[in-house]
Amino acid sequence: MEALWNKFDLNRPPTNSWRPSPGEFDTTHFICEINKCLKDSSLQNTLHTEAALLSRLIYRMKWKFRNDKGLKKLIVQFDYLKDNIVIDKNNILLPSKQMLDYVLVKIQGFAKLMCKIKSTCMDAAKFFKSKINIGHAWTTSLIAYSVISRLWILSQDYVKQCCDWYRNLYMYRDKLKCVGVNWLPSNYTFPLDLKAWLSVEWEEQNDKCPIKEDLTSSID
Repeated sequence: MEALWNKFDLNRPPTNSWRPSPGEFDTTHFICEINKCLKDSSLQNTLHTEAALLSRLIYRMKWKFRNDKGLKKLIVQFDYLKDNIVIDKNNILLPSKQMLDYVLVKIQGFAKLMCKIKSTCMDAAKFFKSKINIGHAWTTSLIAYSVISRLWILSQDYVKQCCDWYRNLYMYRDKLKCVGVNWLPSNYTFPLDLKAWLSVEWEEQNDKCPIKEDLTSSID
């Protein structure tokens, strides 16, 4: 049976909310964590730009490339979670526990995808590096190698961010209330530590990809 986090068309739980008692829930901190996730994930344009560059390069080399939309769907889910928090002077409405569970599952799936992309980039880089070394079609190989290298470091950086998102949101799982029917299968268990679940040994490295907000304008 396919793992829940690996399902592309994962049905979301019903939109439900609940009203906490005064002092029962740290709403301000919860919103700050969600805003941080949204800010971090807004850098998706860089990943899309590199994917577009690679796609065009592969097209010219008559290869096929499938651009995944996992990050875009993840940002939609963060927006979906944030939109269900309503605060005014007299009322505070919070999303249900099922809705947070859905976001956590999507983070798991996206982190796994980024790990797979990183691994694939390493395999492809070895191929192009060997072509550069022997001087065979080295100009095209060098361009491909540079794009793959940026995708490699971007995917690594996104895994680090996924670990942060998961850790910061998971702490609220037991504080939110379950409203309505349970959404998760009875045998599904969330990992306490996403990094350990991914078996990531390089997550603590300090590699950082420089981000330029106007990078998309460089592609004609």
